Amino acid sequence: MWHDIERRVRDVVSARQQPVFIIAGPLFIVPEGNPDFEFNTIGDGQISVPTHFFRIVAIANEYQGVDAFGLIAPNDEDGEELDLNSYIVPISEIEKISGLKFFPFLDPQLAAIIKNNLEPLW
Repeated sequence: MWHDIERRVRDVVSARQQPVFIIAGPLFIVPEGNPDFEFNTIGDGQISVPTHFFRIVAIANEYQGVDAFGLIAPNDEDGEELDLNSYIVPISEIEKISGLKFFPFLDPQLAAIIKNNLEPLW
């Protein structure tokens, strides 16, 4: 899945030839209705393994604005080919789950438009 995401983003960036910001990171999501959920761990230090990862892509457009979208995908190694479009979420959802705030210096009205977009750029 990472490879597919990387390839699609690279294709968009190459085609548009505009400045781009890509933000990626881990998410630790407890399944709803499962308060006893325990994260998988690795190594001697018992490092928690993220259940999901996120990616935010923001790229300048020809109208001096920004096109952006976010996605949240499971950190799953089953090799199953997935429809990446089914993982598109508003950036505001990534903020809610991660506790992070993206694009804090944008005009609030513009930020709201960008953060609620559900259209991938590919």
